[in-house]
Amino acid sequence: MAFVQGQTRACVCVLHYSVGTLQDKEYTFFHVTESDPAEVLSFLVHQAVLCAAQCGGENHRFALA
Repeated sequence: MAFVQGQTRACVCVLHYSVGTLQDKEYTFFHVTESDPAEVLSFLVHQAVLCAAQCGGENHRFALA
């Protein structure tokens, strides 16, 4: 998962790997609010962990960039 925030927009990228092979990429762009970037990233990581748990999360590993 990567998070980048500029002056007016931010982007989150999630890479999905299986057995060392990139399977999928998801990009989400959104307008920057008054939120603290650390709070935004914390929320996104929490959501990713919940999603992985619903999909059999024991085989998922997370790396932040």
